[in-house]
Order: sequence, then structure tokens, then C-alpha cells
Amino acid sequence: DFLIDYNCLKEKLKTDIIGRYFIQFESLQSTTRKAKAIAPHSPDGMVVCAENQWEDKTKHGKEWFSPPGGLYISTIISLDNKRDYSSLLTLLGGTAAYQAMKELGLNSELKWPNDIMIEGKKIGAVFCDSINYDNHLKYIITINLNVSIKRELLEKNIDCPAISLNEIYDMDITMEDMMAKLLNRIEHLIETCIIGKKCEDLYEPWEQYINQFNNHARIRKYGNKKWIDSTIIGFNNSGDLGFMQSNGMPDVVDTKKYEIMMIKELNR
Repeated sequence: DFLIDYNCLKEKLKTDIIGRYFIQFESLQSTTRKAKAIAPHSPDGMVVCAENQWEDKTKHGKEWFSPPGGLYISTIISLDNKRDYSSLLTLLGGTAAYQAMKELGLNSELKWPNDIMIEGKKIGAVFCDSINYDNHLKYIITINLNVSIKRELLEKNIDCPAISLNEIYDMDITMEDMMAKLLNRIEHLIETCIIGKKCEDLYEPWEQYINQFNNHARIRKYGNKKWIDSTIIGFNNSGDLGFMQSNGMPDVVDTKKYEIMMIKELNR
């Protein structure tokens, strides 16, 4: 039984807002879709959780496999309408996962734009969506983590290398422990970065990955076959990843339009 014991979770939460409202389901198409549907009428910090998800494709057609044994949560967040926080909140969700696992003694890596990796294998992913209603904007941070999905299930259903936390570390990580640490980190990073404007800790694990490749990358628009050599500049204050075009002009990677691959990966 992978359902969350909310009384147990609540005892572990150190938050004022995030996770103080909670709803879970045995099965959903995706927690993101459900969170977007209820966001207009939900309080700030509401968390939507599912035991499994049956949506099997991402927006760009990549595989999505979410059986029991994974932690699938979407958190509804209210922010001001002064700017678009989507990119920053995607980074924030990944960093929250990175820090939560570090707290458990687990060494992970964040592969831009949204993959959570351990030992070169995918352990999870983070996404950010938003919904605008009556000139009011709410954001949805979705984090999926393979906590105890069996290896044979992953190998049968996913082409890319993937693994679960309990298998790598041969330890029993409870869903409540993992979820509480995640939600605690999300609220802390919102307070320090979004509100306090101090984002160094938020960027650091993402920059560690990019720096391995000396900022060299290839970029292309979705649907195109040709990759273009580019130089990564770094993250701006909005959380967008900047790159230098071949004509010497700077631009940012719009993840809705572009895909990016670090050159070292291409040469493996």
C-alpha cells in the first residue's frame, strides 16, 4: 500500500503553508492535470498526490511511466503577477528534491531542464505549469520520484536508464519521510529565493551539471533534425538558461520550443 499516511506526514512537516492542505488519489491521469483543475478554488500550498498515474507521454512525446512505488505530487502555489516564475519554480522543484535527498544521505544530480539523476540513471523529474483565471495566476510544481518501483518494471517500460531510490541505496525510504523533506525544502526555497531574492543555493546544483561540459551544448527546435553548437551563458534572474547564438547574440532557451544536449553526451 503506497498511499500516504497524512497524520504521519503532518508530524514531519515544518512548513506554514506548503502541504497543510492535502488530497490524494489511488489513480490519476496526472497530478498536474488534477492540480490545474482544482487550483482556482484551492488554498495556497495545496498538495495533490497519487499512488499511480496513467498518462504515459510528456508534452513532447517522451515516455512517462508512473506505477505504484513512485512519489507523485503537485503543489499549488500563489505568487504575484509581476513576472513569470515558471522557469524559476522548475529549478526550485529540482533543487528541493536534490536537497531533500542530500538530507537523507543520497547523492543526486540535476540534469537541466528537469531530470533528477543518480549514478547516471533517471530517478525522477520536475515540471512547472501555471493557470490564469480572473487575472490571478497560480503555479503547479510537480515532482515525480522513483522511490521503490521495481527494476523489472522500469526496464520493461522505459528505454532510458532509470532506477529507484530504495534499490540504489538498499534502504527503506518511506513516502512520508521523502514527501515531508521535499515540501519543507520547497517552502524554504520559496522564502529565501522568491521572497528573499537570494537564489545562489537554488542555482548551484543545476550549475554543477552544466559546468561539467565547460558550458558547451547543442540546441535545436523541436521537430528539427539539425543541432546548432552553442555556448551556455548561465541562468538569469528569472531562472531562464541563457546561451550565445552562432551570430554572437545572446538568447534564452525556451523549453517549450527548444531541446538542448550537452556536447559530452552527444559524444558518448
